[in-house]
Amino acid sequence: MPKSVSLSFLLLGVITLLCACGKKEHSTEVILIDDGEEAKAQKQMEICENRYGDLLDEAQWSDSFGALSLMKDELFTKASSVAYDYSNHMEGREISYDEETGRFRVLVMDPDTEENDFLEVHIDGCSFWFEGFDSFKSDTFEISPCLCKEKDGNALYLNRTSEPDSKKSSSSVSRNSSSSFARSSSSSRPRSSSSSVSRRSSASMEIVISELSSERASSSSKAVIICPEKPADVLPESREYTVAYEFNDPDNIGKDFFGLNDAKVGEGHPEGDCDNIVLDGHSGLMIPLSETFKTNAFFIETRIYPEAFDDMQNIIVSEPPGSSYSGWQLRLDNGKLRFHLRDYGKDNSHWTIFDAGTVPLNEWTTILVARSLSGTVEIWVNNEIAFTGEYSGNAVNVTYDLGIGYDAMVQGGHNNRFFIGKIDYLRFGKVSE
Repeated sequence: MPKSVSLSFLLLGVITLLCACGKKEHSTEVILIDDGEEAKAQKQMEICENRYGDLLDEAQWSDSFGALSLMKDELFTKASSVAYDYSNHMEGREISYDEETGRFRVLVMDPDTEENDFLEVHIDGCSFWFEGFDSFKSDTFEISPCLCKEKDGNALYLNRTSEPDSKKSSSSVSRNSSSSFARSSSSSRPRSSSSSVSRRSSASMEIVISELSSERASSSSKAVIICPEKPADVLPESREYTVAYEFNDPDNIGKDFFGLNDAKVGEGHPEGDCDNIVLDGHSGLMIPLSETFKTNAFFIETRIYPEAFDDMQNIIVSEPPGSSYSGWQLRLDNGKLRFHLRDYGKDNSHWTIFDAGTVPLNEWTTILVARSLSGTVEIWVNNEIAFTGEYSGNAVNVTYDLGIGYDAMVQGGHNNRFFIGKIDYLRFGKVSE
């Protein structure tokens, strides 16, 4: 046999692997070519493009920032979250830049009394923190690598080269937010909902790529996954399930075990690896609203593997646009597992937030959230109780489609709250008294 043919067969043998798929007892055939640093850089570029969209078309790196800084939205969102966390009612309204002091300032307001206050933004390199509310000082946060990078000991910031015509008459960016965590009242889609991510070749994005990757891999091929035949899914008998996404079929990733509430691709490219849904930071599934989810006593059961944290990352949410509707959210807020509930008739625009503490990165965490008819809320993490509390509001009146891994209402200004990592399963059902 010719030597070249022998080497070809040897190479095919190396790249064809049999591996265990998650925790279930079956194998998956994986043909894998490592994309290396080029793939990581490309992924980071797509995340940056998806988050900041057309703003990157006219942008440049500079060792200073000003009124045209692309950090404005990020600083505003974080300030709004900090204000609500600290006060439990203050909400972000507007961010402005003072040329004399060289600082950003965020206007916050009490929606009940309409009293105003300010948070001063302090930026040091690629980090920032807030001061305000008398002696209040926030934790220190990192600016997104899409907008700030360290080079030769100095920080470089991404800025617009010019201000849009519609904003030339104003020196501030206004956000008409009227609910907790600076939720935008706009439900308009800030970027294309196309399943493909546009590719830009702007100088700013090329700089991001060159900084992220010093060596480029020659191959850009992706893994091809072939799922083997496997036994039918069997749900545990311990609970009364009505919806179950097992994520075991990559060709039908949103399949509901019961066949009544199949989820659809809502954004990006949610993928499967035979046992899990893989979410890359700009993908999610949309569940069309049905009567199944209109119940006061329910539970949510899931197993997650987060690979990166951000301000707001949805696991599954029935989250209305704006502040005039009821809903609930199970999500990660800077790594903290939180369950949000709102009965608009009882709470108006305010959310009641149940905090179960921080979950680890790059590890599997099993979660169970249950709300009984009597109003008791329990959150279990890895089969241990992490939180218990009470909520007397009505959770029945959910009005909009649900989202898995993202905000199905695609509200502006918050990066769509994308989850980054894997979800093994996600189940919903009724709590029996």
